[in-house]
Amino acid sequence: EAPILPHPRMDRRAFVLLPLSEIAPSWRHPVSGVGIDLLINGLPSALKSATVPV
Repeated sequence: EAPILPHPRMDRRAFVLLPLSEIAPSWRHPVSGVGIDLLINGLPSALKSATVPV
């Protein structure tokens, strides 16, 4: 089975979005066109606070 790119749930995963926002703050989802800030703001608070800086 071939991988699907971008991953269909990447826009709901804090562990993807938060680091991505640090290296590409103007990034937009390639399918939906939604900016990374809006995607992060749409995450549940529990997911955002569960991340730990490395």
